[in-house]
Amino acid sequence: MQASRARCGIEIFAGLLILFGCGVIFFDPRQALTSGSEISMMKIGNPVRQPVQPWRAGLFCQRTSNFVNGMIKAGMMTYTRENGEVMPSTVLLTQGDWCTSRIPHPEHPGYDLIEMGTIETGPTRVTKPMLYHLRKAGAPPLKKLFGATIKSDFKLNPGDKVNPFDYIKPGDKVTVTARSIGKGFQGGIKRWNFNRGMMTHGSKSHRAPGSIGMRMSGGGGRVIPGKKMPGRQGNKMTFIPNVVVEAVEPDVNAILVRGGVPGKAGNFVKVGSAGPPGATDS
Repeated sequence: MQASRARCGIEIFAGLLILFGCGVIFFDPRQALTSGSEISMMKIGNPVRQPVQPWRAGLFCQRTSNFVNGMIKAGMMTYTRENGEVMPSTVLLTQGDWCTSRIPHPEHPGYDLIEMGTIETGPTRVTKPMLYHLRKAGAPPLKKLFGATIKSDFKLNPGDKVNPFDYIKPGDKVTVTARSIGKGFQGGIKRWNFNRGMMTHGSKSHRAPGSIGMRMSGGGGRVIPGKKMPGRQGNKMTFIPNVVVEAVEPDVNAILVRGGVPGKAGNFVKVGSAGPPGATDS
């Protein structure tokens, strides 16, 4: 009985091996995977790299035109809404923007490049070439000049003045570009938020950066470009999108925006993505 049971078990095991071998021969998983990938590629096709779309405040769609307003940062204050909410806000002062020149856009047909100026000053506070350029355009002496892009069919000639209070309303979202406060040469702890070493007597590294990776990949004997190390901090052009306009005060030539704005009081700020009706893409 035991011998017959053992023989029966061996026969069953041999049959299972034969079935497994037949399955391996007639079914190749690599071939099935290749055919499936080919079918998927036939359905999808070769991917086409889409061009990078320019950024627009609030919406993700193409926008070539971007009207920019020049303003001066006056400082920060606490703005209280009608419902009692308290919001930290930055006060931006503006005197209006003068159009000084206008030329067709060299890369985008249907759009024009314009030069705007703001902050009126005396004739002795600007150079003579700039003074003659502004006189030719019909604008007064201006301290700051900057560029913007508008549609070609928008009527704005050199010498015309644009008032931001005509189209900037509370609740609008704008972009803010300004130069941040310069901190000078700073160490790695303040500049990159590194952790310091122990301040005990036996520690030999308190605020030093430590190893800079001279034996890293790339051949060794050099510092990899982009390594975070001590250096100059701040004093860079900073771009902030989707800044909400809290209030508009034409009586004092001020616009309040939510949150902070780069730079200190008196810094020049460019407020974009808000222009007269018809000047920019809707």
